Amino acid sequence: MDKRIVEISHDFISDLPDSLLLQILSLLEMHNVISTCLLSRKWRYLWTSIPCLSFEERDSDANFPNFIDKSLSLHVGEKIQKFSLIFDYRKANEVQVNAWIDFAVTRLVEELDFFDFGTALEDENSVFYKMNSSLYQCQSLEVLSLRCCNLNLPDSICLSSLNRLALEVVELSHDAIKDLTSSCPLLEVLFLIRCNSASDLNIFIENPHVESLSITEAVGYDRESQMTIYAPNILGLEFHWSLTRSSYCIKNVSSVDRVFFGCESFPTTLSRFDSYYRLAKLLKDLSPVSGLTLSSNFIQALSLWGLMVITPVTLKVAYLELRTGFGKYELPGIAHLLRSCVDLEKLVIHIDRIEGTKLNDFNRERGLSYLSHYEFDEREYWKTSDFDFSSCLQKLKVIAICNFYYDPYTLPEDGGDNEELFKGFENEIEFARFLLKNSKMLQKLVIRRTKWSTSLKNSIPDSSFAQVQVHRFDKDLYSTDLVTEPSMNTPISVYPHLTIKLSGYYRIHALQYVLRQKLLAFPRASPNAEITRS
Repeated sequence: MDKRIVEISHDFISDLPDSLLLQILSLLEMHNVISTCLLSRKWRYLWTSIPCLSFEERDSDANFPNFIDKSLSLHVGEKIQKFSLIFDYRKANEVQVNAWIDFAVTRLVEELDFFDFGTALEDENSVFYKMNSSLYQCQSLEVLSLRCCNLNLPDSICLSSLNRLALEVVELSHDAIKDLTSSCPLLEVLFLIRCNSASDLNIFIENPHVESLSITEAVGYDRESQMTIYAPNILGLEFHWSLTRSSYCIKNVSSVDRVFFGCESFPTTLSRFDSYYRLAKLLKDLSPVSGLTLSSNFIQALSLWGLMVITPVTLKVAYLELRTGFGKYELPGIAHLLRSCVDLEKLVIHIDRIEGTKLNDFNRERGLSYLSHYEFDEREYWKTSDFDFSSCLQKLKVIAICNFYYDPYTLPEDGGDNEELFKGFENEIEFARFLLKNSKMLQKLVIRRTKWSTSLKNSIPDSSFAQVQVHRFDKDLYSTDLVTEPSMNTPISVYPHLTIKLSGYYRIHALQYVLRQKLLAFPRASPNAEITRS
């Protein structure tokens, strides 16, 4: 008995090699890391060699700078993988912050995060930290993220290993991006997040290695400011914004082959015609591109213009991806886009009901109701004879509809009539019918299963297998044979009315089969088009 007690009480974690223990500690914030020195004699100084140091201020702690000073003075590691500072900068601590940056540079830091809470944004007596110029000579640095600071760029910059750069709430001078990116020969990815909110933003990138540019803006920008983009070598371009600047000038993005538009909100300016033409010009300037991806809010913004019967701008896009909830006020935007993309060859629809609710939630919060002035029957929308698609959909070859069943859905216990299975999915069904009817060159329509179905079993606690209820699925008939078998290897019911077949296929496969049969019965402009599921 004594032997068993000794074995159970043995500290197996402390037996792990120090290298592994240090990697585990690197996942923690430094307050928690240092507290491990109380565990035992072995742990007392182990933390001093940790390769990743993450400091996060808690509740405006006035002693936080001294805590960092003390921690760094005891650190004995020769090299730092990651150095993270999340705190509220105060002018009185400038000398200390400079010393922290020097420490990271001398320890050959590979990743550095400087995250100021941004008190200076609300307090006119506060100022941003002026970045220590030694940072720009750190040749070991590979990833750099700066928030709420003055870049303070020196005449000479040598970030020879930098691969990813993120700047958030940073005021950039006219040539700042040009000077910074040209001094980073290995830079591939650049993120600009809410920069120059009250002034022009000039994005000039000649570095041939920069492949991806992501721009995030928000409501409240100066309406008289403009954005200019000159980046002839980038391949991917992402916009997360609200189009509140007066001008967006695309000078050169000739190598771009994929563009993502995600409208973070639906501001009042989008209801004005000048905003539409500004957006239309932006889309046209970015064309041609191989791929265009649009999120739900952007689609809903386009819906307003679609309902106003504004002539769409012609977009030379071969691949179009829409992330949509198929809500009522997204349908005109989708139609607007299909008319615009006359060269479209592949259409991918990612269905997500959460996406479809963004606009309505925002309108309720702001008291806006622009789209509600335009009423129509969403169930009949794709059946109207007013649509003229004679000049589009003529090159469309592949359609993929992903996450068709996007909810933890409820099905009738007895199988029910097939039509009952698709309640709540009418918009999606009618859209598929519309595409099949108008796509003369269509080769394939693919129904892809919901993204959570393949991992559903792994998310179920083991105890749930105590009571197993599954439905056997016959490929020719929606079967209702109930089988009960308490087996650890049998998929089970996850929700009260969501059942999974005994053979190991999830219930969604049954629904996919029924859906495929339904779509096969629709008229097809291309009689040889395949309808498959994956």
